[in-house]
Amino acid sequence: MSDHDLSIDAFFSDYARRLQFLLQSSNWDGVVRLAEELQDCWRTGRQVFICGNGGSAGNAIHLANDFLYGISKAKGSGLRVAALPANSSVLTCLANDVGYDEIFSYQLAVQARKDDVLIVLSGSGNSPNIVNALEQAKEMGLKTFAILGYSGGKAKAPLTRRSASSKRIGALASEAIARMSSVMSARSRPSGSSIGTGGSGGIISATPPIPAVCARRARWISVRALRVMT
Repeated sequence: MSDHDLSIDAFFSDYARRLQFLLQSSNWDGVVRLAEELQDCWRTGRQVFICGNGGSAGNAIHLANDFLYGISKAKGSGLRVAALPANSSVLTCLANDVGYDEIFSYQLAVQARKDDVLIVLSGSGNSPNIVNALEQAKEMGLKTFAILGYSGGKAKAPLTRRSASSKRIGALASEAIARMSSVMSARSRPSGSSIGTGGSGGIISATPPIPAVCARRARWISVRALRVMT
């Protein structure tokens, strides 16, 4: 085995060790909150909207597919879910006519109703269209959740000022973000990052000590948690 092969093996061994540590030291409160909200949407027929940019847009579309069909293959029994980045005609129309910053908020203004759920996915938390989507959801009375990278960025503000009862309840690392496909969203707790929930939803944010490509490859939320809870 060459030195190059050894260095690759060492990298992945170290990654697995750190991931295991973070998952074992997790606080799952924010994840449970999100899972319970989605489970209730499943029971009551409330609509779920998911949005993100770039790789997060791909994750949003994949999740919508899983929630529509993957959680239950009986015809008509999935979640009522929409991925806001999915319709390229709508996206390019809104981007051209009103600006890229409004491509999600304008869709919510038409399609969403009070007590529906919005989940935003963002590596930085600073994308203007994500922040605007959260603001629009706030105005309309939606329940909102944000799965964010680093410290959460500007997207934290519309969530944390939404309710006087908002509080910080945990933390998350990007190793866990990169494995959200298997645990609904991750629940780790290193220093420097947070999961916050308020009366209308929650923030799940992360500090990334590993290459960003790992997080970009992740599916952000898994249908497995819904299956376990039903």
